[in-house]
Amino acid sequence: MFSEDFRNREGSIEFDVLTDDVAIAAYVAMWLRETLPGAFIPSEPDPAPSDDAQHAHRLHCGAWMRGRSASEMAHELEDAFRRFGTEGNYDRRRVRAVLPL
Repeated sequence: MFSEDFRNREGSIEFDVLTDDVAIAAYVAMWLRETLPGAFIPSEPDPAPSDDAQHAHRLHCGAWMRGRSASEMAHELEDAFRRFGTEGNYDRRRVRAVLPL
């Protein structure tokens, strides 16, 4: 999926965004980049189907921010996803993040 360079960065994490529509997954990745402007957030569709029938599309993402530990980055993302329901243009129930907390 992601390069060894990304995986070897201290504080980098990988996570999945599960949605009911592939366009929403792309929107979520874009929204995260805008919400966390100091973070590097690569993303790519995961060909493996999701086990969640309601959220069948899987987008594999990563996140890294200078000076943040993996735990701190995961909490930043958790907070961002909590806000997604009020700041994003989509119903939060259509998106499920699988974070390494």
